[in-house]
Amino acid sequence: MFGRHGHSACEYKRTLIIFGGEHEFNPTLNFRECLNDVRMFTPENNEWKYLKSQSNPIDPRRYHSAAIHGRNMYVYGGISNEGEYLKDVWTFDLSKNDFLVG
Repeated sequence: MFGRHGHSACEYKRTLIIFGGEHEFNPTLNFRECLNDVRMFTPENNEWKYLKSQSNPIDPRRYHSAAIHGRNMYVYGGISNEGEYLKDVWTFDLSKNDFLVG
């Protein structure tokens, strides 16, 4: 696992679901790469798991909001790679590992 910041972290069934964020600023490329991956951390056995979305890619983002209700994680807004403020809402179904718009 690599370092990141500006991500969200929500508790779900005794695990931590982490989405998005960004890498450190790369001065060589003059770019700050945003992320759109979903990771699950299980503290009981110190294990990381990558939750690959089955379809519907979500735009990479940092400094967004996220919350879990039932089996869904809702992601709102954030800032894109280009510095644009996003105003979209996505739902990640944790039982199917899939993003749904709205």
